[in-house]
Amino acid sequence: MDFLYAPDLPSKKDDYYGKFDFIVSFSSIEHSGLGRYGDPIDPIGDIREMNKIHCMLKPKGLLFLGFPVGVDKVVFNAHRIYGRIRLGMMFEGFNLYLNRYTC
Repeated sequence: MDFLYAPDLPSKKDDYYGKFDFIVSFSSIEHSGLGRYGDPIDPIGDIREMNKIHCMLKPKGLLFLGFPVGVDKVVFNAHRIYGRIRLGMMFEGFNLYLNRYTC
């Protein structure tokens, strides 16, 4: 298994784009572009990450994703909470299959 440093992805796109059956991301993307972890400030950093993921998935590949959902909000510089507006932008180009578990 190789490690891929995210900023190197564009230069290695031929090795990774369209190659994955599934991708898992939990509690990560909501931090993208807020600068908390040394990344540059980018108001659409999270959307850019979703676009990269979309490119890396095979056709009909699956994305298992976990992030905070509620009313759209940025808790600067910690994380985002995704509501109706931002969720639509995040899932542009994806087919959405929701699986909600209740206890």
